[in-house]
Amino acid sequence: MWLDAAFRDRASADAQLAVLGAVAARVEPVFGSESLASRLAFEQCFAEGASGLLSLDRRGTQPLDPSGCWELPWLWPRKLIVMTLDRVGADLGPDLQTLAEVRQRAPEGTTLIGAGGIRHAADLAAAASRRRRLAGGKRAARPEAPRAA
Repeated sequence: MWLDAAFRDRASADAQLAVLGAVAARVEPVFGSESLASRLAFEQCFAEGASGLLSLDRRGTQPLDPSGCWELPWLWPRKLIVMTLDRVGADLGPDLQTLAEVRQRAPEGTTLIGAGGIRHAADLAAAASRRRRLAGGKRAARPEAPRAA
């Protein structure tokens, strides 16, 4: 089960999970790029061994990203939600272009989840076709984070 509660950092997610008690073991927090407080908060959310998903949020072509995580793909977790907020519920179809752009930047082995925009079976078929074309391309392995000099 995923829980997206506009977490600003790992501590706020951990506090909410603690309230859930034993159920928390079945819950993965979702950290939205629009909500994360800072780059440090982003890094702490996905530190080694930490569970959770990152939702890369945008409105139109503009990333919603006070923490700068859209520009740090080497720090992305293995599961990403790609969300174009103005398409959700707007009967515009899925944002396949943004999904393709994120797929090209995402480290190998990253699972992408497209959020919102599906209207009918033709949208699902278009998404599946795009996925097959993208899967054929080679992507770089998950790089190491740049090191300070």
